[in-house]
Amino acid sequence: MRFVALLLIITSILGFASCETDFEVNASWKEIGLAYMILDKDDSVQYLKLNRLYLNDNADANEIAQVEDSLYFNDDNISARLVEGQEIIQLTRVRISNKEDGIFAGPEQWVYRTPVGYVLNESRPFKLEIENTRTGY
Repeated sequence: MRFVALLLIITSILGFASCETDFEVNASWKEIGLAYMILDKDDSVQYLKLNRLYLNDNADANEIAQVEDSLYFNDDNISARLVEGQEIIQLTRVRISNKEDGIFAGPEQWVYRTPVGYVLNESRPFKLEIENTRTGY
């Protein structure tokens, strides 16, 4: 009988001291980018896809995905380059129109590319360097 009484008391205390269910799911705003690049030694131009990641508590993510300003960084602030050994290859922002229809704004999109005629040296290591010169990210 004591065990049942003790169990009832503990259960009552835990019931009144339960966790709060109102909490902030999302963290405060933070600059985050996503870079995607595949190097192909047989291609004369290499492309980098660079996007901003976004989250908005007050809007539908599918609607935000249709707004270009939500997807891309301001080019004036972005320095993107491919470092091949000691050589630095500056990437240039270009607008291409071959994006398939989907959730994200299109068919045009912004990408960064190597200079035309650039040839990869597959025996050298590569490093991708991207910086937002305004924020330091």
